[in-house]
Amino acid sequence: MNDGDSEQEMINDISFELTNNKYNIMIEVNSEKHNAFSKLSEGHLRSLGLSIMLAVAEKNNLPFLIFDDVVNAIDTEHRANIIDLIYTDEYISNIQLIITTHDRLFWERFCNQYKYRGSVSMPNISNILEYTNKGIIIKNYNVDFASKIQSALQSYDVRQALVYCRLWFETIAMEYCRDKNVDIKGRITSNSTYIMMKPNLEDMYKLLAIEYGHTQPFIKIKNDLINWQGQNQEHHAFEESSYNFVHAKTSDEVDAIFEAIFELSLNMFEQDRVKYRKHIKAKRNRHDKLVKKLNNPDFMDNAPPKVRNRFQMEKAALELKLKKSERYMRIIDEVEKVEEGVK
Repeated sequence: MNDGDSEQEMINDISFELTNNKYNIMIEVNSEKHNAFSKLSEGHLRSLGLSIMLAVAEKNNLPFLIFDDVVNAIDTEHRANIIDLIYTDEYISNIQLIITTHDRLFWERFCNQYKYRGSVSMPNISNILEYTNKGIIIKNYNVDFASKIQSALQSYDVRQALVYCRLWFETIAMEYCRDKNVDIKGRITSNSTYIMMKPNLEDMYKLLAIEYGHTQPFIKIKNDLINWQGQNQEHHAFEESSYNFVHAKTSDEVDAIFEAIFELSLNMFEQDRVKYRKHIKAKRNRHDKLVKKLNNPDFMDNAPPKVRNRFQMEKAALELKLKKSERYMRIIDEVEKVEEGVK
């Protein structure tokens, strides 16, 4: 739970003292003993309480755990730690988990990190509960970072797109480090303005650069996304000396960053290549059906003009997407040829 904390916040030892029939949680920080309730913030206390409960659960070998809005009042850096713990802890990662949360970004990160784990493919669509005037309904919700970036760019929300670009890059970088079994170093202080970032992404960049630093997408990511002094402006009230990085970017520039991250993911992960092949195959099948329908004289003579126009517009849009996909398909073919040669 303490990952990413400064040395002044690191808990070295925990003990329990019984006083007047009540237990006090005592912590040791910098060789000094303190009452946890007078030393720690609310977020740190909740993290400590969760750690104690998980230790009790592991000791008793409980078959499942219920996390009921467990990240409430916990800051974003420690929420990222909780996600890492769920996936890496030997006990927690092998039992059933029931998780509820009001934090949309926590759930999105959880789902996107899961899709790179194991042999089961994680769908982009998640089911969520929504309260309406007709009662509680189950609603489909897209958790995929790539889709969220594209949606933000369609509405020219450059800031939102950049935030998800960075989250997406961090996720694939962390999975690379996990697969290679390397340590990720980082340090975040309590006054940091990182957006949901626990590790030091510069360190992760250096690790990825060993294998992918020579590629064009990685060069693009380094130059246009890994610019933390500008990217880390979390608020709209900019200082005069700041770079005003986010507002200086256009949707076209962010779209280029998106494409670079997507191309990098195709290079790094087989499941992304398999998923993209299926996606393009479905687009081609739909395009072929539209071509067949629009070439049918009976349909063209009898279909309402609105229907014909809608199909023609859909066909044109699919042709643009398929043309754009040609470069990605060549990348996939090249990567798979290299991997097949290695095997």
